Amino acid sequence: MPIGDLTPPSPPDANMAGQDLGQLGGKILRIDVDGKDPDLPYRIPEDNPFVDLEGARPEVWAYGFRNPWKLCFHPEADEVWLGDVGWEMWEMVHRVVKGGNYGWSIMEGPMPTNTDQDPGPSPITPPVVAYDHYEGASVTGGYFVTGDRLPELKGSYVYADYVTGKIWAFDGSGSAASNQEIADTQQPIVTFGLDQSGDLLFLPLTRDASLQRLVVDPKSDEPVEFPRRLSETGLFTDANREIPSPGVYEFSIKAPMWADGAESRYWVGMPGETKVTASLEDRRGSPHVRYYEPKDMTLAKSIRKNGRLVETQVLHFDGYWRGYSYQWNEEQSDATLVDKDGLSTIIDGEPYRFASRAECFRCHGSNFNRPLAFLPGQVDFDSQIDRFRKLELVDDVFVQAARSQPLTNPYDEGEPLELRARSWLHSNCSHCHKVSGGSGLTAQMNAAVSDDGLELIGHDPKRGYFGLEGAPQIDPGNPYRSILYYRIATKGAGHMPMIGLPTLDPDGIRVVHDWIRSMMPEAPIAKATLDPKNVEEALALYHKIQVGELSAADKKRAIETCLNHEDPFVVNLFVGMGKE
Repeated sequence: MPIGDLTPPSPPDANMAGQDLGQLGGKILRIDVDGKDPDLPYRIPEDNPFVDLEGARPEVWAYGFRNPWKLCFHPEADEVWLGDVGWEMWEMVHRVVKGGNYGWSIMEGPMPTNTDQDPGPSPITPPVVAYDHYEGASVTGGYFVTGDRLPELKGSYVYADYVTGKIWAFDGSGSAASNQEIADTQQPIVTFGLDQSGDLLFLPLTRDASLQRLVVDPKSDEPVEFPRRLSETGLFTDANREIPSPGVYEFSIKAPMWADGAESRYWVGMPGETKVTASLEDRRGSPHVRYYEPKDMTLAKSIRKNGRLVETQVLHFDGYWRGYSYQWNEEQSDATLVDKDGLSTIIDGEPYRFASRAECFRCHGSNFNRPLAFLPGQVDFDSQIDRFRKLELVDDVFVQAARSQPLTNPYDEGEPLELRARSWLHSNCSHCHKVSGGSGLTAQMNAAVSDDGLELIGHDPKRGYFGLEGAPQIDPGNPYRSILYYRIATKGAGHMPMIGLPTLDPDGIRVVHDWIRSMMPEAPIAKATLDPKNVEEALALYHKIQVGELSAADKKRAIETCLNHEDPFVVNLFVGMGKE
């Protein structure tokens, strides 16, 4: 019986249950439900590994798990296999044996986490497989295939990622070296099972869910010709000068995502004489635009930093939106396709991430299945909608949807403050924080929903309090008691947005701060001091620094003090500050 650590995600393993054999959280238990011990509704097997260890719960069979999600038994060995959903960085698959210690929360996969604690009595066994959050975000443990229908999979352990829909397999010996991706379903796979013949079944968590099985792709051995260079995509007649081909149209958007000073240009390409065919769905008061046609519609976004082209991102539609990144060469003559695993590098002295295709899918595929820039509300200005309509690029549903998505430039001080803040949240957060977005939070950050529909104002957090005990997501009038404000301001654990640039958007953060304050401007708030006692006072000091209200000497002193604070949530607010 698997049990998670029984605490919110942040801080990780707040009860330090994973390594503590006196707690049931973070364990696999082994009990006999057909028998009873005195004062228990079940019997504890006498050969459980810790029955004679003082202070240990005798039910414990193995320990050191964060959130075990689906286990199975090896068909030929005395082993349990399970997927363990990670915290911030890693997803794990474990081979579990009697008395084993699997690391949490001293370790999250290969990464040290809560190292300042006593480990359990067993040495830590690393996972058989660990993949990072560039590949997925929520492992679904699987089964060993025992059936003969797919002989190439017989004896293999097959598992998946709930967020990306990818399926992997490795041989029954547990060799991580044999681990390989075997399918990209783009479905939220929540569980696996075996039928009577030992054939693998899986179930996606969707409205029209049905049991599914894997089949061999008859075209899997055919070579796939995919453009390795941007100049080969057909999007541009001159890639270097970004001159679009016939049928490719440039457009602009109202509320771009935070880009840390980078500049972007956008294009949409339509195959032949086709137009966008879309539907407008109401999801708990939030308009959701879903695209159906045209097949082979393509979107492109080029990114410049300091006047030089860095990346061109391409989305191709074949029923799902599939993302690809091209990295520009030093000569600025062309861009080359980035590997499917993405690339982390340094550009102009700052970290830069070329997204993996799995990362692209997390925002654009599955339940999302939409672009983020070529949305009706984003392009509804400067007569663009009328131009697209006259060119017969969009249908009436697209035009109608534009009226239901009020957006503006978040940095335009001439626009209403609330609209600016809601537009910033929309462009940076709504691709995950929406109905069926998979974020674990019910909030909807689409600009079209009402303030009540946001499910942020006065609502409890789902990922911990970050030192602001009892605080809601948004405390009207008090940004320093608002979890949302902390999470967009911190560089440490819990930083949002999770996907995107690792740098902070100071202007956007100030807009959200001022919007929260404007909800109830007379509300009492913490005062900024150079030596804050807690996270609330630290946020007040953080804001003072952001708006330039401290002298250089006071700023230096405040940052040094906070970087040495005993509360890690305070420290995380000031990491890197003063080095801008």
